[in-house]
Amino acid sequence: MASKAKNSARANPAPVRPRRVSIFASALFFVISVFTVGAAAISLLGSPSDGTHSVTLRLGPGTLVHADDAHADTAGSEASRPDDPIAAFAAHSEDPNGRIRIAILVTGLGLSERETRRALATLPRGTTLSFSPYARNAQPLVDEARRAGFEVLLEVPLEPFDYPDNDPGPHTLLTGLSASENEARLDWLTGRFTGFPGLVAVSGGRFLAVPDATRPFFELVKARGYYFVDAASTQPALVLRNASDIGVPAIARSVVLDDALDRGAVDAALLRLVSHAEAEGTALGITAWYPAMGDHIARWAGGLEAEGFVLLPLSALVRPAIN
Repeated sequence: MASKAKNSARANPAPVRPRRVSIFASALFFVISVFTVGAAAISLLGSPSDGTHSVTLRLGPGTLVHADDAHADTAGSEASRPDDPIAAFAAHSEDPNGRIRIAILVTGLGLSERETRRALATLPRGTTLSFSPYARNAQPLVDEARRAGFEVLLEVPLEPFDYPDNDPGPHTLLTGLSASENEARLDWLTGRFTGFPGLVAVSGGRFLAVPDATRPFFELVKARGYYFVDAASTQPALVLRNASDIGVPAIARSVVLDDALDRGAVDAALLRLVSHAEAEGTALGITAWYPAMGDHIARWAGGLEAEGFVLLPLSALVRPAIN
């Protein structure tokens, strides 16, 4: 009987429960679903045609992975852009009262909150500050700077001569793009924050040397009511003439202050700035933000009035062209 029972068991094995197979199938389905949704998110969030060089993925509640901030929420918009940003956002400037006007533009702010606040605490009022369009959540810092009396500009990346080896960043305006494509990029840049009366090109040697690129660009700048600062080109006289032909108030750098950062080199650069102001009636010095440079500018500015000079926001130097 035992032998018969064994033979019967072999001939009719007990059914195998498919529980583990079901669990494995469910897990596989879940993984496939996640990757499918992820692929859809990538296709929606990353689009080379709009100048975006990367994507943003949401991995969980409140968790974002950014390759860059190209799709972050922006503070500025068409709705918040005033008809006359120069009148709305130019910093108050004192009457020069016969003194020679000097402006200093400090670039690269907003990328570090700590360093931006340090600049606000160090630099003398009358200094003009430019903020990077790639700064995250720049609006509170821009607002703080304006409340403290600083004039704020937006940095606009334009194509340099050595592009793409030197790539200023996403949404750079390029000579190889159509006017409408560059307009879309400018829309993104000017939507990063609000509160600026002008745009500054901290790159753009190639772009600013190509009339077919600069003419539609300056037409957009004029239509939106900004003034323009050339801090990058190798032909500033040509850039200023092209801007003037369109009717855009513009100014070019007179002296680069941070070619070298030792004290003697900075003293020499500031002396050249003063000499240029004496010869031309106005002068614009440009430097990136460095703590030591900020301290140096603050000490230097303290003695300007006694020498017959006055440090003014940049709009005060371009206002004759505006008026």
